[in-house]
Amino acid sequence: IFEIRQIQGGIFKETPLASGGRELTEIFSLGQSSTPPGRGGGGHGQKGVDFQRYWAILRIFELKQSGTSDFLLLFESLQDVAEFDSEVAPSRVDIYQIKKKDGGEWSFNDLTGMLKPDGRKKKVLPTLSKVEKSPLGKLYKAGLAVQKLEANTHFVSNAGCDLPLSSSGFASSLLKCLASELDISHATSLAEGLALLHAAPGATPDLKRLALRKTTLHPDDPHLLALGAATAYLSKYLPASAGQAKSFVDALFTPLS
Repeated sequence: IFEIRQIQGGIFKETPLASGGRELTEIFSLGQSSTPPGRGGGGHGQKGVDFQRYWAILRIFELKQSGTSDFLLLFESLQDVAEFDSEVAPSRVDIYQIKKKDGGEWSFNDLTGMLKPDGRKKKVLPTLSKVEKSPLGKLYKAGLAVQKLEANTHFVSNAGCDLPLSSSGFASSLLKCLASELDISHATSLAEGLALLHAAPGATPDLKRLALRKTTLHPDDPHLLALGAATAYLSKYLPASAGQAKSFVDALFTPLS
């Protein structure tokens, strides 16, 4: 569809290979804009960047272990990581915002910029300025910007989200849950806030396309889990090379950084 070549000065040149490249054209256009959707709001510390890269390595092994042969990861564009279901003919993109947290869990206010729903207090209406600067606001906005592919968004952290579920328990106890699975008060409040990001008034956000994920990757030693994943992969597919897992992880980490 398009062959992307990096030329001098860091400028990307698009060379048409075949028809039907509207999906990738859109993605590259969004990614190279001066203010990509969902980006901005301060840089990451090196520790946070390393955390994201090691998470991406874990994701690569997860995809390979599941038998996925065709995928493409794009970094620091729409969000921290954008995962396409095909390298040349994508139909779906999964957009990941990956945040480390050194202590505590994520509160509703941390995630959305809105006050926690509380029936005992007078309801405060969400404001666009706060929602669009929040982690989930930026993430959801990135998903809205993609028009030509199915877009799903994922908030990923080593810390859980202190949000009650409609069934029982809290999102913090699960490795993954959809925003649509939150209790009615939190889901309703979240939808009201995210609706402000839609261009058309009265839009209803699809909370099934927003996932909250908890990773076992530790921000103080992310290399350890990546090393374990590499060892498991090599032991299964290339047993003779299982002892080279560390070199394998290091070789992956360098180009991702």
